[in-house]
Amino acid sequence: FLQAWILVLCFVAFIPQAEAGPKIQHWTLENGARVYFVESRELPMLQVRVVFDAGSSRDPADKAGVANLAATMLDEGTDGLSTDDIAGRFEGVGAEFSAGVDRDMAGVNLRSLSDSALLDPALDLFAQILAKPAFPAENLERLRAQSLVMLQKDAQSPGAIAEKAFYRELYGAHPYASDPLGDEKSLKSITREDLLAFHQRHYVGANAWVVIKP
Repeated sequence: FLQAWILVLCFVAFIPQAEAGPKIQHWTLENGARVYFVESRELPMLQVRVVFDAGSSRDPADKAGVANLAATMLDEGTDGLSTDDIAGRFEGVGAEFSAGVDRDMAGVNLRSLSDSALLDPALDLFAQILAKPAFPAENLERLRAQSLVMLQKDAQSPGAIAEKAFYRELYGAHPYASDPLGDEKSLKSITREDLLAFHQRHYVGANAWVVIKP
């Protein structure tokens, strides 16, 4: 199922005119990451999307919400850089970073100008974030609190209540039945060590698909 999503990413998310039939180059890196490259020169931009099989369905049984927090916290610190340092460096080279998770996958995105003087430092920082996120304990507490607030809001939203009930009824004991945000009990139990272990296990080359579009 995840591979089907990768094909959707290639043909929809990163190709503005699929009917033109652009050539998609593909290769596999030594670390096992599968790379899809679509050459397009309309704009002086580069878009990189790295998709990991690290969605909420990979949450440990008693730690629902780990996948979401791990993705959310990727840019909260790395190699001695704080959240503000990372944001400042991306802003300084005109680059945009984002990350998110759903039940199937975690997606990490970089959008940068293609000028090498701007692109190279953006890619270097992007690589650092993917390889060595710090998951600072104090940042975890802040984001944990935000997630708990979101759960409280969901509990007051008929639409959110209905959606969660639908997934529980549809998937039963399957991991898809759980809310990617987790629940109050599991969120309160998640530690920095849980995030590090999840990252070490799932954010690896053999578990990644990379889509690149200049």
